[in-house]
Amino acid sequence: MDTLIKKRYIQNAMKHKSMKALKYSLVSGGLALLVSSCTSNLASPVSSATVSSSSSSSSAPSSRERVIAERVFNLVNSERSRAGKRAMRGHRGLNTLAQKHSNYMGASSQSANHFGSENRAQYAYLKYNIENLSEMTYAAPAGTRDPALAAVTAWKSSASHRKHMLQTWDLTGIGVRVAPGGPTLVTMCVGAQLTGVPRSVQPIGW
Repeated sequence: MDTLIKKRYIQNAMKHKSMKALKYSLVSGGLALLVSSCTSNLASPVSSATVSSSSSSSSAPSSRERVIAERVFNLVNSERSRAGKRAMRGHRGLNTLAQKHSNYMGASSQSANHFGSENRAQYAYLKYNIENLSEMTYAAPAGTRDPALAAVTAWKSSASHRKHMLQTWDLTGIGVRVAPGGPTLVTMCVGAQLTGVPRSVQPIGW
């Protein structure tokens, strides 16, 4: 491969990578929003649950993390109420997905990101019959007195995040991970419950 061809190949690869990253998230400081929701073609009923339920012992939140998650849930629904929107209901499955991602962020980069978001959207659809899964994440710096308020305030202060938070979702799950000596990582997954015929397809793994 001569020098010119090699240079063009590298430039095209970098351009493709940059556009792909922009498609999935906008990150600014400790704030990240998934702007490309994964939409499925079928819809099915899904049961609701409280936002405080945990998943497994390996990813279960601590009592402090539960309190923060509950506060995020209440603050977001209060904001929706003020805007004339219906309150979202907590969902155990979405709590599990959100908690696992917060755990991942805490154990890896300790920054807000959406790594694996497409897998979460597919899993939510196949396992829980939830359409249009989307998410918002936030990293509250170490020492933040009220991480839940900081997260919701940041989302409200961003036009794109606030619009996203007030859309017609009806289900949510919230995960919180307080990294030792580091930030508090918050993930809020949101999705829509539509009517349809239940499927028998089961996701692999997890």
